[in-house]
Amino acid sequence: AQLSLRQLEVTPMAAFLAELLQAAEDRPATPGTLAARLRLASPALPEARALDMTRSVLHDLARHGLPFLRPGR
Repeated sequence: AQLSLRQLEVTPMAAFLAELLQAAEDRPATPGTLAARLRLASPALPEARALDMTRSVLHDLARHGLPFLRPGR
């Protein structure tokens, strides 16, 4: 069965959020590092989409007062 892009995005999201929280505890991470981790969880997810998703999540977190990740690529 072939997965849609939407399914590929939703499937690894829990793992991605766990990575995000781990990064917050361990040390700051860049959007690029987190996007790479997201792609490890879902290799079929296009690299550009993974980075867009990562930046979107980080932007939302920063907007809500959680700017624990350093800026960068």
